[in-house]
Amino acid sequence: MDERVVVFLDLLGFSKYVEDNPQGALQLIEDYSTQVTQSIEDNKLHPVDAYSHVGLKKIAERTMITSFMHFLPMSDSIFIVSDNASLLVHQLSHFLVNCFALRQAAFAYGRSHGDPRNVVVRGFYCGDSAHTTHCEVWYPLLFRGAIACGNVNLLRIPSVTDATMARTSNLVGPAVVDAVRLEGEGTRGPRLLCTEEFVARLDQEAALYVGECIDADKPEVREIYWPLAYFETEADVHAGLQNGLNEPLRAAVNLWKYFLNSTVSDHYYALIRLLIKSTCKKYPSRINEVKNFAADVMRDEEVVEKICDF
Repeated sequence: MDERVVVFLDLLGFSKYVEDNPQGALQLIEDYSTQVTQSIEDNKLHPVDAYSHVGLKKIAERTMITSFMHFLPMSDSIFIVSDNASLLVHQLSHFLVNCFALRQAAFAYGRSHGDPRNVVVRGFYCGDSAHTTHCEVWYPLLFRGAIACGNVNLLRIPSVTDATMARTSNLVGPAVVDAVRLEGEGTRGPRLLCTEEFVARLDQEAALYVGECIDADKPEVREIYWPLAYFETEADVHAGLQNGLNEPLRAAVNLWKYFLNSTVSDHYYALIRLLIKSTCKKYPSRINEVKNFAADVMRDEEVVEKICDF
């Protein structure tokens, strides 16, 4: 077995979505598959080595998935294997951000009343300014996951597809067990936990994405603050708040408020906490400005103070 990094991701809410709206659930799989395909195509059209500017090259590389040695989806779960822990942190964070960002504007600024997931879609007639409208249910593409290090082996095992013999990839090893176990720790929301062994492998820039677990009862667990990818190109706090935090926070708040009388709200509250804490981590000397901005969006200064209380 080889020593690798293993990521286990679980699509939040997928089982419920399948029961309520199978087509909407399938759309989530299509959406993250599109993100993977687009990243691969972007790398072909604009490879990292084609960038002469060091800064642009670094940004371009972090938005790709070149650190993913294996990307193995099955139903509502995904396994990722990598041998570059530091680059994985950046690329995985961008992948998670891109997945949520794909439809976050609809949840943030939707015209429909009630459930933010009920989205009014316009369809235009070809060659005509007239249009039709219809309502669709869009689900937020969010994952809960964990990262572990250790031995892992990629197997190519016999399987049957369309009544025909085929070969299927499978993962076996302690790192797989550790990642699945850590993901099942009982955390709520779209969180990405990791082990201390993984953190020890990170370079200085990647380590900036790591913080304490936002659950007070898990001091021994570390967490990747993946929303930091929203601020990759935003050095200025004002630009970061407007271009990075504003839309995803509004989306998360609307979803949280709609589900306030349900345990589902816990997942979106965890996302709100992660977004605000990630912003504070990005701009540690401007925390008061982050608080004020978040309080204005949430219209609840007390909740923001509680979230920012380190």
